[in-house]
Amino acid sequence: MTAALLTARLTPVKAVITLLVPAGTLLGWSSAPGEIAGFGLLDPQATRDLTEAASLHPQTRWCVTVVGADGTAAAHGCAPGRHPWTPGQRRAGPGERDGPGPARDGEPGAAEQAAQVTALLRRLRVRLAPIAKGQCDHRHYSDRYVISRKVKDLIRARTATCPAPGCNRPAAGADADHTVPWPAGPSCECNLGPPCRYHHRNKQAPGWRLEQPEPGVMRWHTPSGCTHTTYPTKYLI
Repeated sequence: MTAALLTARLTPVKAVITLLVPAGTLLGWSSAPGEIAGFGLLDPQATRDLTEAASLHPQTRWCVTVVGADGTAAAHGCAPGRHPWTPGQRRAGPGERDGPGPARDGEPGAAEQAAQVTALLRRLRVRLAPIAKGQCDHRHYSDRYVISRKVKDLIRARTATCPAPGCNRPAAGADADHTVPWPAGPSCECNLGPPCRYHHRNKQAPGWRLEQPEPGVMRWHTPSGCTHTTYPTKYLI
C-alpha cells in the first residue's frame, strides 16, 4: 500500500497513550518493535501506522527520550506545535536488528543513521534536558510545591511506570509525588517520582515509608518490615 493511500485511510486520533517508538523504526531502517506503556510491544509496522495517525491530531505531543548505554533515560525533551508525519515504510528483512552497525542492503550506515536522527530532532525543534541519575545537580530545583510540566516529563521519562514494586501502571497518567513531603522535601528530580494514585495513597498510610537514596531509586518500607527497591526504567535499545 502506498504512503498516500495509507494516509487517506487513517483517521486523526488524539494520542492518549504513551507510544515508545525507536528512532530507526520511525525512520524506516529498523525492525525494532514499538511499545505502548502498560500494554506491551507493538509490531514495527503497526507502530509506524499508529504514529502517523496520532501525528494528524492537533493535540498530539511529540517527545524524545535519549537512552544511555545502560538502557536508562539520559535526556528528554518535547517538541512545540504540530508535526504531521509520514513514517518510513520499509520492512526490515529477517535477522535485522535495531541500532548502529554495518550497513545492510538498503539500510543506511551508522553515520547516516546518526545524521537522520539529528535531522529529526532539528525538524521537531526538540530541546533536550538531562535527566538526573546517580547524583543530582539540582538544575531543575523549584521552591514551589507545584511541579512544572517539564520536570514532570523528566521524571516520567526516567521511570515509565509506577515505581511501586510489581506495579506497571503507566507514569504518563500518574501523580508527580514528593518522596519526602513538601516543604520538608524539595521540588527536585531527586525527591520526585511518578506513583499511581493508589500507591501514592499507600505510601502515606501508617506503617509505610518511602526513600529515594538517589534519583529514580525508590526504597519502599512496608508495615510488615519488608523493604523493596525499584529502579529507573530500562528501555529496549
